Amino acid sequence: VECRPQWDDVTACVPSTTVNHLAILPCIEQYDGQYYDTEYNITKACLPNGTWDNYTNYTDCLDHPLEMEGGGVKDWEIFIFLLGYTVSIITLLVAIFIFLYFR
Repeated sequence: VECRPQWDDVTACVPSTTVNHLAILPCIEQYDGQYYDTEYNITKACLPNGTWDNYTNYTDCLDHPLEMEGGGVKDWEIFIFLLGYTVSIITLLVAIFIFLYFR
C-alpha cells in the first residue's frame, strides 16, 4: 500500500511513497521572488492508512534562503524611481495650473 502522488497546493508535487515513510524532495529553487538552497529537502508523511498528512514540511527550505548577488531591487533604485515620479507629478500639476490660469 502506498500514498498516491499529490500536489500540495503550494509548490510541490509529492511523489508516491510507501506507508509509514516520508516523501523527500529537494527544495524549490525559487518561490515568490525568494531563492532557496536545493541542497535541503521538503518532506511529507505518508500515514499508515495510505493517506497523506495534511502538513508539508518546508522548514529546511525556509531556514536556508539564498541571498542572490546583484538580484532584486536596491533601496537607492526605489528612491530614484519615487523621486522621478514625484518630480513628474509636481511638474504636471504646475503645468495644469499655468494652463488653467492663462486660459
